[in-house]
Amino acid sequence: MSVRSLVLDYDLAQLFKGQLTVNKIVVDQPSAALVSTQGVWNFQPILSKEGKPREPPQKKEGPSALALPFQVDLKQFAVNDVKLEVRIDDQTLARLEGLNVQAQAQAMAEDLNLSATVALAPAGGPEPQHNLTFFSRSRDKSLEVRTALTGEIKIAARNLNQVDVTGRLQAVQNKIFMGRDLPSPDLGGEWDLSLSLKPEQVKIRRFLLSAGKNNQAEISGEVRNYTARPDFNVTLRNANFDLGEILGWGGKAVAPLKARGTLRAADINVTGQVPQAIEARGGSVVLEDFSASHSRLKAYVEGARLSAELQEAKLENSVPRSLAFKAKLNADKGGAGNLAFSRLDQTLEVSSEGSSLEAARATLAASADLEFRHPKLGKVQTDFRLEGAVEGNLPAGDLNVAKLDLGAGAFLKSSGHGKVGEFGKKEVLFDQTLDLDLAHFKKFLPPDILKKSGLVQLAGTMKADVHFQGNLDKNMQPQKGAVKANLALAGVDLQTGDPAVNVKNLSAQAVLPLEFVPSKGIKAQAMDIGLRFQKLEALKNWELASGEVKARVSTDKLYSPRSSGILPVTQRLSFKADAVASRDPELKISGVKLESDLRTDLYPAQGDARNTTLTGELSFNKLEGLQKLKTGKSRTQFTVDVHDRSLTRTRAAVKTSVQTPSLKGKKTSLNLGEMKFDGIARMDLKAGNVDIDLARLEVPSLIALDAKGLAQKWGETFALESQMSQLHLDALWKTLPESVTAAFKGLQIGGTASMSLSARGNKPTEADFKNLNVPLEVRGDLTLNHASLQLPAKQLKAEDINYTGGIGLKDNNLKASGKLSLGKVFKKDLLGDSWLEPEFAYSYDLTGWNKLTVEKHQVAIKNLGAAHSLSGRVEGLKAFLANKAPLTPEEICKRLDVALAAAASFKMPRTKPAFRDIRADGEVSMRAEARLAGGREIALQGEAAFNHFSASAGPSLKATDIDGKFLFDKKFFLDRKLAGRIPEPFAVSEKGFFNQLRDFSRYKNILRVGALESGPYKASDMGMDLFYKGNRLAAEKFVFNVLKGSVGGRFFLTQTPQGPVLNFSAEFAGLDLNELAGAAAEGGNGKSQIDGNLQLEFKAGVGEDEKISIDQIAAKIAVTRIGEEVADRILMFLDPAESNPAIVETRARLKLASPHRIRIALENGNLSEEIWLKSDLLGGIVKAPELKRVPVSSLKQYQGISEQLRKLGGLKDLLRYLAARGFEFDKEKGIVLF
Repeated sequence: MSVRSLVLDYDLAQLFKGQLTVNKIVVDQPSAALVSTQGVWNFQPILSKEGKPREPPQKKEGPSALALPFQVDLKQFAVNDVKLEVRIDDQTLARLEGLNVQAQAQAMAEDLNLSATVALAPAGGPEPQHNLTFFSRSRDKSLEVRTALTGEIKIAARNLNQVDVTGRLQAVQNKIFMGRDLPSPDLGGEWDLSLSLKPEQVKIRRFLLSAGKNNQAEISGEVRNYTARPDFNVTLRNANFDLGEILGWGGKAVAPLKARGTLRAADINVTGQVPQAIEARGGSVVLEDFSASHSRLKAYVEGARLSAELQEAKLENSVPRSLAFKAKLNADKGGAGNLAFSRLDQTLEVSSEGSSLEAARATLAASADLEFRHPKLGKVQTDFRLEGAVEGNLPAGDLNVAKLDLGAGAFLKSSGHGKVGEFGKKEVLFDQTLDLDLAHFKKFLPPDILKKSGLVQLAGTMKADVHFQGNLDKNMQPQKGAVKANLALAGVDLQTGDPAVNVKNLSAQAVLPLEFVPSKGIKAQAMDIGLRFQKLEALKNWELASGEVKARVSTDKLYSPRSSGILPVTQRLSFKADAVASRDPELKISGVKLESDLRTDLYPAQGDARNTTLTGELSFNKLEGLQKLKTGKSRTQFTVDVHDRSLTRTRAAVKTSVQTPSLKGKKTSLNLGEMKFDGIARMDLKAGNVDIDLARLEVPSLIALDAKGLAQKWGETFALESQMSQLHLDALWKTLPESVTAAFKGLQIGGTASMSLSARGNKPTEADFKNLNVPLEVRGDLTLNHASLQLPAKQLKAEDINYTGGIGLKDNNLKASGKLSLGKVFKKDLLGDSWLEPEFAYSYDLTGWNKLTVEKHQVAIKNLGAAHSLSGRVEGLKAFLANKAPLTPEEICKRLDVALAAAASFKMPRTKPAFRDIRADGEVSMRAEARLAGGREIALQGEAAFNHFSASAGPSLKATDIDGKFLFDKKFFLDRKLAGRIPEPFAVSEKGFFNQLRDFSRYKNILRVGALESGPYKASDMGMDLFYKGNRLAAEKFVFNVLKGSVGGRFFLTQTPQGPVLNFSAEFAGLDLNELAGAAAEGGNGKSQIDGNLQLEFKAGVGEDEKISIDQIAAKIAVTRIGEEVADRILMFLDPAESNPAIVETRARLKLASPHRIRIALENGNLSEEIWLKSDLLGGIVKAPELKRVPVSSLKQYQGISEQLRKLGGLKDLLRYLAARGFEFDKEKGIVLF
């Protein structure tokens, strides 16, 4: 502490007069520095030197007036330019400068007269200097305050009980810094107070506060008993606030916000006693010409006005007892972003009755015009309305929301009401309704959104009702509650674009009840949703007419999301539609109905659902589709069980029945009475594993098909088994389409069939099929039991048909085996009254898709004694099955190796005809072996044997007593080079000396025929040395009796450089040609008999076309004995028109001579004829006119001859193949023989 100077001037002489006179006490520029370090002040050591503190003097009872033994007169007391500094631990610093005190006082025994002035003046200069500084610092922030404080306070006391205080105080050049500069307006105050000690009373004649330039508030009033229970009566005379100026104090912090306007308050009277009661009455608050804008938010308001009138407000012990006021707010316009409003009008009125707000009421009304600007909609305008009213007993906490109405234009209307009892502890009730006109509402949606969402045609109304009921606990926290919301749509039309959906006259209802207890959780007891529509079109393909959907979701347990418990949920769904139609595929279903029930246990904490069960039924009355398919009523029941969300344990069951299904095509139709299907499966959908326990398809009285199996990894590995236990063939035939049955009109079938099919392995890939490495094992079996067939139109009947067979694939080996037997087969037109009893047994094995082995191939007809068998192998098939080689004759001959052996035999009794009009007896057998060496040769050898075989066809054609064999051996070379290496075998029979060796030939009379009969003609005692070997077809000798004469000869088919040639030579004697005409010769005169020989050569290799021409035939006929009639017939055949002079002359000579011999030659298509006659008169031999090289084509009989040759066209090719040594393939010519 320091003092610049101290002046003390007093007059002690006045003490003798009983008066102390102090002329002057002046202290100039005193300064003090108070420092606290860790809680210890620097002046504490001085105080400690005074020793123990004295006990305070005891107060004496009596008046509180000042009692002095003499009069004190202080004429001047002054303290000039006081400086004070306080420092605390270098954290807080306060400094005050420029404090001046002036005082005068006179104190008498019981009186005091004091006049004092306290003034603050900062240091001089152009601008006031800061004379008050405060600084405080903490760890993370600091505060610094600087101000130029000026003021003058005058204190006047006329006695010890009455003090008047007047003054003023101003703080300018204010600086406040807390991390940044804070708003620091100039502050000021003026007051005029009167303080009374007895009684305790403060009279506020005037108290004025100001901030900045245009902000001030003035109050007046009085306060009594201010040291105990203050009792006050204060009036706010007026208050003015410039909002623009106040906002400017914010500086950069509120730079985006700009505002202007004036807030005024006046004549507000507040009375009461602290803390018992406070009451305010009268007065008003007015906001004038308010405008504001925010650049960043793009928000603004203009022309806002607020007028509020306080009627009454009363508090007792901090508890409101009464409240009444009215307020009205208006604004010309305003907005934020793209939303703007205009003509805002809002009123609020609060009133109460009683002494404790037992009957309080508040009403609110607001209206405005809204405008929304959208880049695509433009300006959208509507009006907005809000009305509300609430009343109740505030101390008891009972409130009744009588009205809460909301409206917007013509499209939105909402109203509500509610109730609160005992601050919600007893109950909280609230009901709200909402009506929305969708046709008007869509005007507020952008066109592109309407078009994209397909809501361009949106129309109808939506209505919502919400009901809430609950209560609070003692801590004002929710204790329990229930919410029920009713939503409804009516007459809604909507059309969406993607996906395309068009709904007409949609109605919807939804009831959503929720119950919640915060300590336990939430429960949705029964949520109901219902939809109705007149018409629904979806995806531009589906159309539903008059549909209805209902759904209910419910829980029977309160569930808290914070717990880890189980939440059981059930759902019931129903769907109905009068008709469902599809354009592609064309489909129409009527009377569709779906009912389903779902139950599941939710584990929300784990995000899982377990123990899920879905059951339901789908049905419809009628189905039509594709102009082909029709059904009657259908019913499908299904059940799905899912263990958890992983879908690793899933079970599904389905049961379906369809009445009168039918399928109709252009010329076909299939009709069934009923079809049923049952299925049960267990699935691991995560891994793709499926176990089919049951799959049953049944058409009653027709077919029953059962299947089971499994599939793993979505079919990568599978095993399936199926069985058709019984198929009724008669019922099957009746259900087949007419296009199938029409070709077999009157067909009747019977019996049953059964079938089984199994497959296991891995899913084949495209490469597996390409490489014929199929990783499958497949087995199929078919059985026919006592089947029968009858076709009256074809006179066909088969009885007791039985079949057992199957086919299997394993390790790329395919095997098929089976047995078929027919008890009796009748064919009236073919067999007459006879029948056949055929049997067929087979077993084939295809190994590695390459080698086919015929293990068994047996056919038997027991009642005919017929049997057939085949065995052998075919190798090299894989190239064809794998599409590595085309299936053409050339590739077959090049790649395959074949070895097959076939046998057949017939042993027929005489008792019954084998076929109608055909009878046979005896034995016939055949054996053949075929071999193909790929790219080298084809070989065929075998024999046909006859043992007393006889046959007849009708009454005119017979063959009897056939015995012997026909041996054949044929080889085709597939390479021309191989054919050249192997010469043709030597044939002695062609060299002219066969007769001497015939007795040693194995072919001597190898085939014998007792007789051949055709009508009246008969050939008997036939014997032939017939065989086919080494590409040679030969009869080294044949002989038979015919036409009462004998014929003998031979023929050979050989290969020459010019192609195959057939050489035929024969001798005949005693042939009676009258037998051909059926006339007997009179007296056996020999006129119709003929003897001679014939040599014929047919060149089958000449000529490229298929027809046989006369040029290919060369013949020489030498007749050594001939009757007159025969000669005349021959000449008539050659010239039936009698146009050839030579023939005419020869016929004339026959009247005078008899024919002696004739020689006829045919060569190169020309006919030559020579005839010698024996004169009946002279007995000499003369030569008749001859024919030389007459073209056969010029003869009148040529057309008939040509027609007969045309019919033998196939014989030419047959002979070429019989004689060929081999063949090869040519791209242009095809098969070329050599």
